[in-house]
Amino acid sequence: MYLVDTNVVSEARRGSVQATGWLRAVDPASVHLSTLTLGEIMRGIALKQKSDPKAAGYLAEWLRKLRHDHADRILAVTDQISV
Repeated sequence: MYLVDTNVVSEARRGSVQATGWLRAVDPASVHLSTLTLGEIMRGIALKQKSDPKAAGYLAEWLRKLRHDHADRILAVTDQISV
């Protein structure tokens, strides 16, 4: 199981060869997101809304798809998960 940090998700969205390559190399069922990561992305979208509403809209749609695609692999950050 891999708990993927916000920077990995963001870099993959930007097309980073390293991030996308790693994500393609691992079993997709083993890739999990935390509610903290989703919250950080939501905060970034809210900040972007002020300066570039169009880009914020694209990011919000990307986040919607990300949440849908990982719906069964989103974890609350607990002591057990963090270890």
